[in-house]
Amino acid sequence: MLKPLGLPPGSVRALLLLGLVARTVLDLKDGLVPDPWLWVATLMCGAAYFAARAAGGSGAPPIGPRPRPPLGLPAGTVRLLLLAGAGYALVLLYDRVAPDDLAPHRAPVLWLLGAFALGVVVRLLARRLGRPRDLGTHWGWHLQALAVLISVGGLVAIGATGRQNDVADWIQVLLAAGPVYYLATR
Repeated sequence: MLKPLGLPPGSVRALLLLGLVARTVLDLKDGLVPDPWLWVATLMCGAAYFAARAAGGSGAPPIGPRPRPPLGLPAGTVRLLLLAGAGYALVLLYDRVAPDDLAPHRAPVLWLLGAFALGVVVRLLARRLGRPRDLGTHWGWHLQALAVLISVGGLVAIGATGRQNDVADWIQVLLAAGPVYYLATR
């Protein structure tokens, strides 16, 4: 069964999570300390991704053909890439960060928590309004998937071009809120 944008189940979530990890690694590689909002977005999306993957396996034998793994890659590849990226980020962080640099900035983190809460509310409302449990084929979900992939692509592009300090923080937080919202809806 194909989900948003015609990709295997979990592919959009995997791309969003890998994009956030890539942005974190790019910031660290450039000698920057990633903002707390980026850590929070990455951790929230990672938790939502792995929770959704775990919930997909009920322990009962699958009915019909087994769904393809995310992105059509071998099973466990996304987890391996995530762990490799997180490990590399931790090495870079350990080399460059003083404990005082990790003081939280509350407003952006609250925005991300709000985006996650909104996603949960949207998911619950969709189920209560009698929509089928499989929401992946509705055109609105395709549009949302495309929008959040563009937003995480923007975050990665900002990091890859070294323009983190040139783009307003609120814009970057808003771009990170898209993936957080999307993973909460799925």
